[in-house]
Amino acid sequence: MKICGLAVFIFLVNTLFGQVVINEYSASNLRQFADNFGKYEDWIELYNNNDKATDISGWYLSDRDTKPKKWQIPAGTVIPAKGYLVIWASGRDLRDTVLHTNFKFSQTRGDEFVVLTNAGGTILESSPLIITQLHHSVAKNPVNGKWMICTEPTFFGENTEKNLYNIYASKPKIEVNSGFYADSVTITMSNLSGEAIRYTIDGGLPNENDNLYTGPITIKNNMVVSARSFSSSPDVYPGFTDYKSYFINEPKSTLPIISVGGGESLITLAEGDINQNPIGSIEVFSKEGVILSKSYGELDKHGQDSWVNEQRSLDWISRDEMGHDNGIKQKLFHGSERDEYQRIILRASGDDNYPATDAEEHDGSTHMRDEYVHTMVKKAGMHLDIRSAERYQLFLNGKYWGIYAIREKPDDHDYTQFNYKQDKHDLQFLKTWGSSWSEYGEDQAFKDWGKFRDFILNNDVSQPNVYKSITDQLDVVSLMDYMIANLSFVSVDWLNYNTGWWRGLNPEGTHKKWGYIMWDNDATCDYYINYTGVPDTSPNAKACDIDDISTSMDGFFPSDSMLVQLPADSFFIDGEWIYFEADTFWIFPDPGKHEKIFLKLLNNNQQFRNLYFGRYADILNSTFNCDVMLATIDSITNQLRPEMPRQIGRWGGTMNEWLSNVNDLRDFISKRCTLISDGLISCYDLTGPHQITILTDPPNSGTINFNSLTHESLPWQGNYFGNMSNTISVSPKSGKKFLYWKSLNGTSAFESTSAVSTSVNLLGQDTLVAIFEGATNTNNASFAANIHISPNPADNQIVIKTSDVALNNANYTIHDISGKIVQSGAISGSNESYKLETTSLSSGTYFISIQTINGNWVSRFIIMR
Repeated sequence: MKICGLAVFIFLVNTLFGQVVINEYSASNLRQFADNFGKYEDWIELYNNNDKATDISGWYLSDRDTKPKKWQIPAGTVIPAKGYLVIWASGRDLRDTVLHTNFKFSQTRGDEFVVLTNAGGTILESSPLIITQLHHSVAKNPVNGKWMICTEPTFFGENTEKNLYNIYASKPKIEVNSGFYADSVTITMSNLSGEAIRYTIDGGLPNENDNLYTGPITIKNNMVVSARSFSSSPDVYPGFTDYKSYFINEPKSTLPIISVGGGESLITLAEGDINQNPIGSIEVFSKEGVILSKSYGELDKHGQDSWVNEQRSLDWISRDEMGHDNGIKQKLFHGSERDEYQRIILRASGDDNYPATDAEEHDGSTHMRDEYVHTMVKKAGMHLDIRSAERYQLFLNGKYWGIYAIREKPDDHDYTQFNYKQDKHDLQFLKTWGSSWSEYGEDQAFKDWGKFRDFILNNDVSQPNVYKSITDQLDVVSLMDYMIANLSFVSVDWLNYNTGWWRGLNPEGTHKKWGYIMWDNDATCDYYINYTGVPDTSPNAKACDIDDISTSMDGFFPSDSMLVQLPADSFFIDGEWIYFEADTFWIFPDPGKHEKIFLKLLNNNQQFRNLYFGRYADILNSTFNCDVMLATIDSITNQLRPEMPRQIGRWGGTMNEWLSNVNDLRDFISKRCTLISDGLISCYDLTGPHQITILTDPPNSGTINFNSLTHESLPWQGNYFGNMSNTISVSPKSGKKFLYWKSLNGTSAFESTSAVSTSVNLLGQDTLVAIFEGATNTNNASFAANIHISPNPADNQIVIKTSDVALNNANYTIHDISGKIVQSGAISGSNESYKLETTSLSSGTYFISIQTINGNWVSRFIIMR
């Protein structure tokens, strides 16, 4: 019987290894083995145990047992006798010299396989993906063919019995939930196998020398507990961790909370050691202390100049390669449906951090500038990708670390995939910060952009066919918005720094034209170092300063590549000698030339010129006006104010100084918001701005598009420029017949009064009316009449008051600045005033249209929370 059993074993082993097999694979290759692109991707290793070379042309690999033919191995693929073939599971779908599948693993999903199928469709191997820890692989035991955990992968080589383990130790469970407790909390730990549990209290990964769990633990101070099981068996590797954050006697917070645990190296990183790359946990809590989500991954340095401050910014990256999860699964940003994040920025307000380092360029820091600018851009609906922001209190290893803003990363493929269906292999994403690089798309992105850039700069852009070719490839509104945003807030750290632009190549996605992102806007509103060479950083700055900025870029970037050699030197700065070592480096020409492209189009194409001035006026009317700009800065200030005493207690400064700095910023904005239009007029020979009212007659006959804004709530009023063409069009409602356009004051000239879509030149204040069949007495049309909204800005309620318009039995609709109806209903009760609840409205600008028996009236109000 023993001889028979041995024969069966030998037969099985020979059968198993007498073919091409999956020999090893890894979904945990974070920084171990680089592919031909220099990236660290998942990989699958095939082994040919035959004595002859084996042609595997037409075979298949897959990560789904239900789709075994997901990726086909190309013709001509031969594995030599007793040889190996590594195929990268990167998602690139390449079948050249180096093979890349059209899928990649996401091991923590829990539903993936590794599948090998021959050309005839017969599945040769199919195994559920085994979840592994960082830089581990799953390899076949060379003796019996059993899948095992390999802690030192044998990439492209023979598997050995060394460093192979049957399983990981069981994951322990910390029984008490993460949260906030009074006085103390007692926790217990358990696992399924009775293995030893060791733990840390600073979020660090436990090792065999850390605290041994022997019974209930009473916690009386803030800490992040991390627990891990250890087996006495040599065939069982230490397992995955459980982790929980506990806060004791914490004061009530007005902001949500983030807790990060990562051991001693986390604190060392946050204190300024850029060489640290701690691994740890993150937990997100509501302001009431309820845990919302958690994840496991790593952190690294975020920021450049801002690291001179003691409170520093960090990047969080969830890592599927570590075997816990692949992201924070929670909606983190208002106004976004996205509910999973692999990467977020934990930003301590960058160069505008308060308190900042004691240096002149940091005088006046407010802890809000960048967030403020990005919030304004988002409110304006600009064609720019921004770093959405939400304020949190941050704790590291249980220690209070201050007020931070979590920021979304627009330069990350998870962001572009969610918003535009453009994944990382579909992107061409370029960035400039002193020098330029390709975030996605490698050298081809530079080649494609350079060819397009040169086409614009070397051709007559006034020609319709040339301009069409440009607009087919460039989102010109995004280019305009990028200029409008940075010029309006007087950015002094852009174009040569903090500039990103990208496009997607997936034909099924959107954002297929080149467009821009907002990056770091701390250096705005007359604050920080003028890296860009802006000629005027005061509230009086003008839009045509872009001409001088363009000249400054010529001085910053060389016309040709240049090798710079700097000798060692020393300088006496702030009372001490600072020594600089000798250095040699290359500087390169500007690949972007965005200001050159903008100015070429502005000065040589009338269609672009009209669109730019019209777009600028739209933004000024809807968002970049005093009401909205000041309400927004007040809202951010009110959000920060309750928590600033603790921030100051942790990092220094005083409330009086911070409030003084905020008031200085507010004063800048209050001046700036009144001067932007004047600057445009003086720069570009425009007239106005003229107050324009637009409406339909009869009311409710359609919507009117004026330049880039759509107005459903009519009448609508704004201020626009003359000595240019503004575009106007009407979209009739069903059953309504448009007849012609009418200028009530006779101070506007339509290109065509009968066309649904036309252009109009403004010579003065006017009312522009889209006349429909059944028109009434248009000359009596009015905007807002004697209707007043109070308070304005408002919070949870507004009061509508009137002196000569009957409100009884009227109806109302509320529109946001994009024209979307967000609330509607009937007005009943008093003829002179009416209280209206606005609790469902988020902060922003709104228009309320009141429909009465005497006509329609519109007024604007602001919600500020």
